[in-house]
Amino acid sequence: TTAEEYEDLGKIYSKAIALDKALGKDTPYVRVYLCLETGKLTGRTEEDSFQTAKESIALSRAVEWYAEKNGISVEEKDVEDYMKECFANIEKAHEYVKYDQAFRKQGFTFKEYYFQFPELYRWQYIVLRPLGEDGKEADTDKIVQAYKETEEYDRLLQLLIRCRESCDKWGNDVEKLKDAEIYYGR
Repeated sequence: TTAEEYEDLGKIYSKAIALDKALGKDTPYVRVYLCLETGKLTGRTEEDSFQTAKESIALSRAVEWYAEKNGISVEEKDVEDYMKECFANIEKAHEYVKYDQAFRKQGFTFKEYYFQFPELYRWQYIVLRPLGEDGKEADTDKIVQAYKETEEYDRLLQLLIRCRESCDKWGNDVEKLKDAEIYYGR
């Protein structure tokens, strides 16, 4: 990865943070946007990038669905503590300094980016802690499969398609996106 590629990645993440702050957490738009834009940067096809977004978002939504269905509650402080633990390991990674330098050129740190998106780590926290009487981690494949049989999943797919179409039409134009059909529950 070249310095220029790190800088391009920083620009994408900078736009994602701005979108997240403007649009709020009640939309998967930012995650779709990130997958599509980073896919362009890495030479992936739009279809592959969108597939990655769909799978990632479906997984996190499925785990949230599973937790709710099974009376599993998660405190935000627990997720934050989990993120801090993960971030301590990230800071030790060889590439961390390069990412952080590129992000600082965009006016934020890698740490700020990381902690902007706790929803990306919430599902990990849920499945990585022991669940059930046997004390084993949840089987995410089974959870996702069960979720895919729900009407909620069908609605999610339609929403993700609208998010992709909105990415193509408006990119990071917040004013147009605010009125778009890219929110859960609309």
